[in-house]
Amino acid sequence: LGSIDIPISVTEIGPSKRHRAVCSPSRFDVVNDENYQSISEFKSPASAGKRAVTNYEILANVENCSLLKISPVTGIKHQIRCHLAQGLGCPVLGDHKHHHDKRFAPQKIPESMLNALSIRQAKVRHIPLHLHANSLIIPEFKNGRNLFLRCSLPLFFLKNLRSLKLPII
Repeated sequence: LGSIDIPISVTEIGPSKRHRAVCSPSRFDVVNDENYQSISEFKSPASAGKRAVTNYEILANVENCSLLKISPVTGIKHQIRCHLAQGLGCPVLGDHKHHHDKRFAPQKIPESMLNALSIRQAKVRHIPLHLHANSLIIPEFKNGRNLFLRCSLPLFFLKNLRSLKLPII
C-alpha cells in the first residue's frame, strides 16, 4: 500500500511551449517501511498547484514492471499519470506524454520489457496507454441513486499482461 500526496500544476514544456500537467511540490518527503510507502506534501504555496492525492497497491511485480491498483482520492486532470511517472518514477506503459520531465518523446522501455513485448524501441510510440478504469461510481446519477460501472480489460492490455508474465487479476 502507498499514498502519493503531491500537488499538480500545468507548465510549459520544451521549445514549442506545449502545456503539460506536472507534479509541483515545493517540498515533499518519502517515508518507507516494509508495509507502507508514502510521499507527502509538507509545504505548498497556492502557486505550486492543486492538491492531488493518489492511493496505490502493487498487485504483481515482475522484473521491470508492476501491475498496480490505483485509487485517486482527488480528481485532478492527469493525476494518476503525473503521480506515477514523476512522483514514483514508474510511468504507465504507453504514456509518452508524462515519461520525460522536460520534453515530449517516446517512452524509454527497458530491454527485458521490449523483448517480452516483441517490439523494438523505435516502435514504442505505437504502444497504447495501459491505464484502465476497472470500475467507476457516478454519485447520485438518477433519482439520487449511484450508478456503478464495471469494465473488463481491453484485448491489447490482456495480451501484454500475458507477454510480461503478469497475472490477470
